[in-house]
Amino acid sequence: ERAALPDSVLVQVLALLPLRDRLRAARVCRRWRRLAQDRAVWTHVDLSPHRV
Repeated sequence: ERAALPDSVLVQVLALLPLRDRLRAARVCRRWRRLAQDRAVWTHVDLSPHRV
């Protein structure tokens, strides 16, 4: 856990992922689920021609 990225960095990374990958990331572990629910992750969601 010492080598783990800070929560703030992971939130920024999650925010850059496509929608489907954000949803998948939320299933990795409890920490990632909590971070994936952060408002900053969902400020921009591109729903154009994607199947959800």
